[in-house]
Amino acid sequence: MNGMTSQIEVQKSITCKYLAYKYRQDSDFVYLRLPMVHVYIRCGDREITTDGLVDSGSTATFLPFEFVEVLELIDLKESSAVGAGGSFPTWLGKVDMLKVMKRREPFDTFRNIKVHIPKTEGAIPYVVLGRDSIFRHFDITFYENRKKITFTRYKL
Repeated sequence: MNGMTSQIEVQKSITCKYLAYKYRQDSDFVYLRLPMVHVYIRCGDREITTDGLVDSGSTATFLPFEFVEVLELIDLKESSAVGAGGSFPTWLGKVDMLKVMKRREPFDTFRNIKVHIPKTEGAIPYVVLGRDSIFRHFDITFYENRKKITFTRYKL
């Protein structure tokens, strides 16, 4: 590049294996590997550790309806989100902290993050990490055949 060096340098890359997701199909349980990571969520003195789907098609971060009571989420506002099937009603809330983890070690932390909560119980079975969160901190590469996902953080 004409003797010029790039001002962008790779700071850190983390590769995670896809996690097994168990769901019921007819009368049997089926396992499917998905690009999911462990997440820790705290709101006030309530906390939960669960799994989150890294979803490149989602513009927002979502929590399951069932987490409202567990995390004692308050000050929820009427909202909506747009999915592949069109617009659907949600509540918009905020959690104090969301940590993205590999094994038990966090590799990214979001504070006071806005989250959408579908108004229908059971609409989503896990946290969805969308473009408004994890994709703003990392370039993300999905290795579908190897069932791995790599998060690369860049420093400008």
